[in-house]
Amino acid sequence: MSNVSSLILNILEDKKEHIKKECDKLGVSIEKDLGSNLVVVVQKTSLDEELVLFKQIEQINGVISTSLAFSYQDLKEQDRYQNQDLDLMAKAMEDRVNALSDDASDIRYYGSEFRKF
Repeated sequence: MSNVSSLILNILEDKKEHIKKECDKLGVSIEKDLGSNLVVVVQKTSLDEELVLFKQIEQINGVISTSLAFSYQDLKEQDRYQNQDLDLMAKAMEDRVNALSDDASDIRYYGSEFRKF
C-alpha cells in the first residue's frame, strides 16, 4: 500500500463496540482505545481511496469527529500528471480564466475534490 494515515476518532463511548465493528468491516485497524478516542490506521493505494474511506469513517454512527494525526503518501507511485504536458494544461487553464468576464465575481474555486463526495 502506498498511502498510510492515522486518524484520531472522537466517539460516543456507548457506541464504541458498534464503531469498532464498522471499522473492521472497512478494513481500518484500531491501534489504541483511549476511552472516548480511538486511534486508527488506514492504508489505501491512492489518495482518492483514502479520502473516500475517511468520509465513510466520519459517517459511522457514534463518530463525533475525526482528526488526521499522520499521513504518508508515496507520490512517486501515483503521480497523476507524469505523462501529461503541464505547459499544455497551464495554457488551457489560462485560456479559461481569460474567457471569464473582467468581473472577478465570476471566478469560483472549488478545489480538486469539490464534486467527488
